[in-house]
Amino acid sequence: MAKSLLKKRRNDVAYAFIFYIYLLAKYLPRKTGLAIFGCIGRFLFLFPTKDRKRTMTHLSLIFSDVWSAEKIMHTAKEVYANIGKNLFDALYLTRCSNEEFNAIVKHDNFSGFQNAYNQGKGLIAITSHLGCYEMNIHLLARNGLKCMTIGQKLFDKRVDRLVVEMRQREDIKYIYRDKGSREVVRFLKEGGALGVLLDQDTYGDGVFAHFLGIPAYTLSGPIRMAMRYGIPVVAGYSARQDDDTHYIHLSDPIELEDTGDFIRDLTVNVQKVNDYHSRGILKYPEQWVWMHRRWRRKPESNKYRDVPNIEDYQ
Repeated sequence: MAKSLLKKRRNDVAYAFIFYIYLLAKYLPRKTGLAIFGCIGRFLFLFPTKDRKRTMTHLSLIFSDVWSAEKIMHTAKEVYANIGKNLFDALYLTRCSNEEFNAIVKHDNFSGFQNAYNQGKGLIAITSHLGCYEMNIHLLARNGLKCMTIGQKLFDKRVDRLVVEMRQREDIKYIYRDKGSREVVRFLKEGGALGVLLDQDTYGDGVFAHFLGIPAYTLSGPIRMAMRYGIPVVAGYSARQDDDTHYIHLSDPIELEDTGDFIRDLTVNVQKVNDYHSRGILKYPEQWVWMHRRWRRKPESNKYRDVPNIEDYQ
C-alpha cells in the first residue's frame, strides 16, 4: 500500500511538471520558449544525476582520444541545453502552420523519399534521437506521405495522453509497440510510410553492429521486414542550426544486401543504417542523447553469444 501510494505521488509530481512544461511550450513565443527551455536544460545539468554521469562517460568513450576534458564537459552541457530547446520545438512545430514550419525546417532534396514512397510498396524511414527528432515524421506527413510511428506506453496515462497528442495527427497514425507487427505490415502493404528510431538498445530482436565504432545491440525488425517484403528503406536525421532553424538530412534509398544468406545480409544492412546515423552524430555530437545506455549489452557476454554480430562478416 505504501509503495503504491508513493508511486502515485511520484507520478502526480511528474505529470504536474510535464503538464506545466506542455502549457509553457503551447503559449510562449518561439524565441522566448527556446531561451527558457535551453536554460532549463543547462540548469538540470548542474545536478549530479546518473544521466549526467552517463552522458560524460559516453562522450569520453568516443572522444577522449581527441578532445580535452573541458571540451567533453562543455559538449555535455550543450547536450542538455539542446534537449531543452528541442523539447520546446517538438511541441511548437507540431502545431504551427505549414508556412511557418517550412520557414523553420529546411531539408535535403525530398525526391528520393518521394520516389521510394510512390512505388506503393510502403516505406520504412529510419531516424535517430539526434536534434529535434520528433518533427522528422511531421516532415513526411506535411509532404503528403501517409505515416505511422510507434511508441512505448508511458508510466502514467495522463503523461501518455500528452505524448500521443503531440505525436499523432490526422496524417500520422500512432500505435503502441506491444500491438505487434501485424498492423504495421498491413499499413506498409497499403503503401504507408513507417517512421522508426533504431539508435537505442531496447527490447526486441536485434543484431550487434558497430555504432560510433563500438559494437552495439541494434533492433533489426524493421530491416528484416523490409528485406522480407521488398519495402524501400531510407534514413534521415535532424540538426539544429546556429540560427535555431533545423536542417533535416535525408538519405537516398539504402541498397539492401541480398546474397542469399539472410542473417549475414540482415546484419550488414543494419550496419549500413548505423553507419549513416553515426556520421550524423559525429557531425553534431552536442545534439544526441548521450545519456542512453547505448552499449548496455555486450557481444562477448555468454547471454548474447548467439546474436548475429557484424564482426563475423567482416
